Amino acid sequence: MNGCQANCSHPHHIGHFSAISQMLEEYDIVIVFPYPKKYVDGKQEMLPPISQRMKMLELFCIDFFPKVIDRICLINLAAEMSMGTNNIAHTYDYLTHIKNKLPKKSTLRVCLGFDSQYFLQKEKFYNEDLIKKEFSPFYLQEENKIKSEDLRHFFVMHKNIRSKKEENYIRYAVGNSLSEHIFKNNLYGVNKIKNKPCIIKK
Repeated sequence: MNGCQANCSHPHHIGHFSAISQMLEEYDIVIVFPYPKKYVDGKQEMLPPISQRMKMLELFCIDFFPKVIDRICLINLAAEMSMGTNNIAHTYDYLTHIKNKLPKKSTLRVCLGFDSQYFLQKEKFYNEDLIKKEFSPFYLQEENKIKSEDLRHFFVMHKNIRSKKEENYIRYAVGNSLSEHIFKNNLYGVNKIKNKPCIIKK
């Protein structure tokens, strides 16, 4: 049986670790993919390039799931579905695409967070009823409070990482490999400032 965890969050963090871990307890394989596009109020929201998000997702999985990495399947739907600039696809379309690629006797279930479980979302998403009917949602039993948007806000407020406390928070949230990738490539405008060695004059 396969579980599917899809989102447009970036970067992935310890909250996603909790969600995927819960799914691994129930399913043989967990399929994870970042949304190629995100729409808010009918308008497309700007996201980092899919290649960048796939690389971050890969590093996240290597750090958080080293012993079960073979049970996690990462999919680049933007490439598979040849998403053009004007193409509009929704969660239901992505799930249907994945389901059609699986063996006929395979089962695919989708992970839904607390927002969907307790109807806290602002509006119903496209074909929500069909998603629940055809993909038997798996609801999280617990959810980490950290959010990707909180991390991005932290990055905005801390462009230059000087203290060990700030660095350790990022490493705790996204893992060591992804942290180094963010620092090295100046993602989200973040710079890790190296402290100059203290020179003692004799």
